[in-house]
Amino acid sequence: IIDTSLYQSSLKRREIVATKSLFSSLIHIMKIVYYAKFTTFDQFEISEISEILMVLVAVITGTKLGSYILNRIKEDQFRLIGVNLVRLMALIFVARGVFYW
Repeated sequence: IIDTSLYQSSLKRREIVATKSLFSSLIHIMKIVYYAKFTTFDQFEISEISEILMVLVAVITGTKLGSYILNRIKEDQFRLIGVNLVRLMALIFVARGVFYW
C-alpha cells in the first residue's frame, strides 16, 4: 500500500527510495528490538559470525548496485519498473494464497 502511494505521488525517484529505506530501517530496528528479547548475545559461534559477514557483504553489494542502477535510469522508467514490480509481487501473493492455502 505504501509503495503504490509513493509511486503515485509527486516525489522524485531518489525521494521515493529514501522514504522506502527509512520505513525499512524502522521496521528492521523494531524487529531487532523484539527478537533480542528471545536470545542471548553472550556467545557467538564461528558460523554466526560468518553469516553476519556474508549479510554485510550482501548489504554493501546491494547498496552499490542499487545506487548504480538508480543513477542510470530515468524518472518514468523508475516509476514504470516500480509499479510493475509491486503488481507482480501482489499477483504472486494472491496466487500463493489461492493455490497453497
